[in-house]
Amino acid sequence: MRVSPELLYISMRLYFDCVSARTERGLNPLKEWNVYSVTVEDNPQIIVTSGKHEIRYAVNGSDMNPLEAFYATLAGCAAVYAKKACKELGVSAAGIHIESRPFAGPRGPLTLHKFKTEVSFPEGFSDEQRARVLDSIAHCAVKEIVSAGAEVEFAVIETQGAAAVAT
Repeated sequence: MRVSPELLYISMRLYFDCVSARTERGLNPLKEWNVYSVTVEDNPQIIVTSGKHEIRYAVNGSDMNPLEAFYATLAGCAAVYAKKACKELGVSAAGIHIESRPFAGPRGPLTLHKFKTEVSFPEGFSDEQRARVLDSIAHCAVKEIVSAGAEVEFAVIETQGAAAVAT
């Protein structure tokens, strides 16, 4: 498999950003990534925990469901990359508005065919600054992983006891 220089650059940039973030939080940057865990309860809430963080989902519409959260992750990634580009340009990201919309594929609502991201800028952004921010958003790491169709091996196994962790 050939990897484009742009994708390699983005991957390396994301890796170093993650290593820096882990180091700043006092974590070993070379250790495995966090384990995400859920204990299923008899209510509509689903709470996924990872270290110091938790994400809430629901199956009754009171919070996003995991598929909605996946789409929200793409929108959130666009915002992260907009902020990074603005920081590199030395301009404030305040007022940038991002709207993202998924479009289902021909196989139905659980297939993603297109993901449209619309960006509007506040006054004061030059054409060059807008172009740099849009280019950065176009290369968000989550979008790149989805676009590349990463080969991921999923394993579902039963473990002994609630505290056991699959590796």
